[in-house]
Amino acid sequence: MILVDTNVVIRSYEAAAALVEPDARARGDTAKIRDRIDERWRSLLQAGEVGTVEEVLEEIKREPSLRWKRMVERDFKDCIHKQTTQYYDYLAKVGKFVEHNWCESDAEAFSKNAADPHSIAMAAAHGCAVATLETHSPPHVDASGKFRGKVSLPYVAWRFGVRCATIYELFTAPGRP
Repeated sequence: MILVDTNVVIRSYEAAAALVEPDARARGDTAKIRDRIDERWRSLLQAGEVGTVEEVLEEIKREPSLRWKRMVERDFKDCIHKQTTQYYDYLAKVGKFVEHNWCESDAEAFSKNAADPHSIAMAAAHGCAVATLETHSPPHVDASGKFRGKVSLPYVAWRFGVRCATIYELFTAPGRP
């Protein structure tokens, strides 16, 4: 199973359009693209191949530009992973790892991020991957020996043995409609 990050859901219509229907995109047939991507999301959700965490849906609900919020709220709400003791244990470990290794302001920004720590913890607890648009890059170390800069979901996921999947993998893996 692959847990989807907020940016994958929000940006999937732009990013996946080139993967799903390149001919339709060239013709400017946005309705066909939107229908095909809706169809793929529903197929993935119904097959139990993707899931998410409550915090991702909360971020999506706050996104003002989404024209397709109803579809997301309707289809994704049944695919939210349940919070377990193991999830809470990993959530604490993720928080401690980031707090210990990043400078205070960067660690605080990550901990306030509604979805990333939860997606990593849920994936670690349940043996899932996380689909994200972020790329894995090692952080920079400052003079104090702490990492500086945005805390990257792929880097923290890697630290906890969670594989990150790309939107390309999500929408084009064998067996996809």
